[in-house]
Amino acid sequence: MSVSDPTPSPPGEYGIVDAQGVHPATRDELVAACREGPIPRLVWTPESGGPVPPEEVPFLLEAIRARIGGGAKTQAIIVGVFTAVLAFQNLDALRPGSPGAVYLLFGVIWVALRLREWRQASVMTPQGFRDLMREAEQSAAMRRVPVVYLRWLAGMIAAVGAAQLLANGAGMPAYGIGPAAMVPEYIRGGETWRLLTAGYLHGNLIHFAVNFMALLSLGRETEVLAHRAYLSLVFLAAVLGGSLASFAVPPDVPSVGSSGGLMGLIGFLGVLGYRRRETVPAGFLKMVLLNVAVIAGIGIVGMGLIDNAAHAGGLAVGALLGALFIPTTRGHPQWVTGRAVQAAGVAAMVVLALGCAWTLFLVLLPVL
Repeated sequence: MSVSDPTPSPPGEYGIVDAQGVHPATRDELVAACREGPIPRLVWTPESGGPVPPEEVPFLLEAIRARIGGGAKTQAIIVGVFTAVLAFQNLDALRPGSPGAVYLLFGVIWVALRLREWRQASVMTPQGFRDLMREAEQSAAMRRVPVVYLRWLAGMIAAVGAAQLLANGAGMPAYGIGPAAMVPEYIRGGETWRLLTAGYLHGNLIHFAVNFMALLSLGRETEVLAHRAYLSLVFLAAVLGGSLASFAVPPDVPSVGSSGGLMGLIGFLGVLGYRRRETVPAGFLKMVLLNVAVIAGIGIVGMGLIDNAAHAGGLAVGALLGALFIPTTRGHPQWVTGRAVQAAGVAAMVVLALGCAWTLFLVLLPVL
């Protein structure tokens, strides 16, 4: 699709168009710009007759495909080789329910997703590239939006993680989770606060890193696309719901992790993506459903290691809150969060802060 522009033809046969005008370039320089540098908004070629988007020029579209697909292919090869080496070295430990099996599945899923990106890039159309750029711009815009509750919540999880490292360095077993973990026996004995404190704890550094990165992503999406109040409300309710599900469903074993709260955010965002699909980034709901499918697969492979009951309970609570609070765009084009919900969000954040302080006290008390 040509873009009309009164700018005269550049001195050469090829050119790059920017805000200052048209700059001469060779064919190879245009290809290099599309493969390595910032992709030009408009270009000039002998065939175009005027400024056009680079994806409309066949040989430049091929360069763009190679750039996008090449990165995904490289990642797939690196992670695939690393995963294969680890799997070969630990064949005896790759049994269902083992950490090795879960890590292997993580690697396989990562490779499969990158190969899928590579395949999609190899057949990408000009419109597909424009859609991809629009999604990238939407994501960049979301990252620029200031977040408040997410910083506080992430700070709480990080503080407890640091306390666990300190407790572990002082010789406490299992990163000091015992005093605050979800232990069914102790909950039945009256220590119901463990339903909350377990959500701040993690079993090891990998567990913490995976959940913390997920919180940064899911928390930002919740706070930006909905309202900050829903981040604290959903996370708190889902942590409690996940812990209750873990407590109620056999086996009767201790459990820790913020996964219940994270699954609640996923359930909430799933309802948001469905009911307000006209206002969220393209492919948003599809990505949420993909996350659910991946987590379900990991839960199956890690049966006995992964707390599937907590995951399911948190997901159900988040989806229920989404169904209760999120209006459709047809009935409510502008979604305004009421004062009552905002006040509830503040109260939930206060509860989370108190829970964090109590967890820190329990973890560090034996060290002090």
